[in-house]
Amino acid sequence: MNFLGLSRDKSDKEVLIYARVSSSRQKDDLKRQIASLENYARERNWRITGVYKDIASGLNDGRKDLFRMISDLPTNVIFHFP
Repeated sequence: MNFLGLSRDKSDKEVLIYARVSSSRQKDDLKRQIASLENYARERNWRITGVYKDIASGLNDGRKDLFRMISDLPTNVIFHFP
């Protein structure tokens, strides 16, 4: 499985997208974040296998979708932050 950058072919990646805003008043910002990340992945021919989003303060550790995303990951994942 080629997941999160484990493939040698950069156009063969499978990626997850995670976006977060602090309040429900920022729902439009959340949509823009997701659209921007989707475009970034599409431009690189990466396959988006999941989109996760939370509306929660950065100080709040109750980010349900973040934890759901982490639990959905296979156990042999290497994280890469450019």
